[in-house]
Amino acid sequence: MSELKDKLLKDEYKDKEDLRNFPVVALLDITEEESKLLKELGLDTIENLSTKWSDQYAKMAKKVPKERINSWIAASRLLLVEESEKVTTGAKIIMVGIDNAGKTSLSIALKHRGALSSLFQRLNGLTPTRGLLRSKIEVFGMDVHLHELGGQSIYREDYLENPQQYFVGTDTIIYVIDIQAKDRF
Repeated sequence: MSELKDKLLKDEYKDKEDLRNFPVVALLDITEEESKLLKELGLDTIENLSTKWSDQYAKMAKKVPKERINSWIAASRLLLVEESEKVTTGAKIIMVGIDNAGKTSLSIALKHRGALSSLFQRLNGLTPTRGLLRSKIEVFGMDVHLHELGGQSIYREDYLENPQQYFVGTDTIIYVIDIQAKDRF
C-alpha cells in the first residue's frame, strides 16, 4: 500500500489511516480550486470520488479536462482497491489491441492449452468481441482473470475515455498485434 500512497498522495497524507475519508485534495494532482469544485458536487472524499463520480462527470467535464478527471477517478479507485486488498483473488490480465489482432484466439489458446483438436474447433468461426469479455483460467494453481477488450474503434474510445472502469486492479496488460497486418500496427 505504501507504494501506491507514495505515487498518488501528497506527503502530508501518506502516513495517515482511513483512506476512504481522505479529502480529495489529498490526491497528488488535485489543486485546492479543483477540490472545491469536487466538494460542491458532493465528491469531497476519496471514497465519494471513486464511487459517485459518474453522477457528476458531465458537470466536472465542463470545467476540467477529461484526462484530469479520469486520472483522479482512477487514482481514488486504485487506492481503495489496494486498501481492501484485491478485487479478485489471483491475477488480472487485460488483453488489448486493434480489431482482428488475435486477442480471442490467444485467450482460447491459453484456456485450452494442450488440447489442439478442441482449440481448432473453437477458433473456427470466431466473431468479434463486443465490449469486454471476462474469463478465468488456472495457471500453476493460481487463478488468472482474463479481461479481453474488444478492438473495434468504438470500444477502444470507451476504454481510453473511461480507464477507471477497465484498468483498476490490473496486474498485466498484453497488447496483441497481428504481425501479418503490417499496415495496421
